[in-house]
Amino acid sequence: MTADENAPKPQRPEPGAVEFGAGAGGSAIVGLSGECDLTTRDALADALRRASDQPGTVVLVDLSECSFIDSTVIGAIALSHKALAEQGRRLELVIPPDGRTVRRIIELSGLAPFFTIHESLPAD
Repeated sequence: MTADENAPKPQRPEPGAVEFGAGAGGSAIVGLSGECDLTTRDALADALRRASDQPGTVVLVDLSECSFIDSTVIGAIALSHKALAEQGRRLELVIPPDGRTVRRIIELSGLAPFFTIHESLPAD
């Protein structure tokens, strides 16, 4: 074996996934995990649509398990935020302290001031 054969193989990024569920106080939760980009756009749009159909005041987008988001994800979140605001509802983000990459992307997009950002999912 050569030294190159013994070198650790680069890890492939975890593909993105989107889940929808109910949270505390009747809120709807859209959870993203892995690297979310164009490949998760349709699933994200569907989950955000389902969340906005729920009766609660708040839709939480949980980015706790998310390692990366791109402009398609940011765009979908921004559109949903706007639509919910027009209904007198809120879209809030969950980004834990160790989610520096995702938090930085939200900050660089210029959207951070428009969202309430929680460090964890709110308890009941």
